Amino acid sequence: MAKGLFQLMGMSMEDDKANQNTPQSIIIDEETAKHIKGSGDSEAKDFGYDSWIDYYRKYMKIPCCYLDCPNDAEIGAHVMIKTEEHGKEWWIAPVCPSHNPPTNEPFNVKANTIAVRHPQK
Repeated sequence: MAKGLFQLMGMSMEDDKANQNTPQSIIIDEETAKHIKGSGDSEAKDFGYDSWIDYYRKYMKIPCCYLDCPNDAEIGAHVMIKTEEHGKEWWIAPVCPSHNPPTNEPFNVKANTIAVRHPQK
């Protein structure tokens, strides 16, 4: 294998057509990928999805950003990040329902959480 590392994500597919001996998702770390020529004939609608990104989203779980929370995120929370660089900006961070309280209490975030900038009016 090249310098990258493939890791299994431990996720399962509900699709009966899935080969259970094949990983259903992987983390790709600095590998080279290439597009598959002729794959345009493979349409998501033929498998019951509106698009391939909808298929992807069905099987990829996003963890709640709260440190030590094992739950999957179901909603995006409005947060402000306590740093000089980002302290006055609004961000959307993934949280489970129990970690979206109506208070503004600070909390610790898991490392590598991806927050998305709140759209400006």
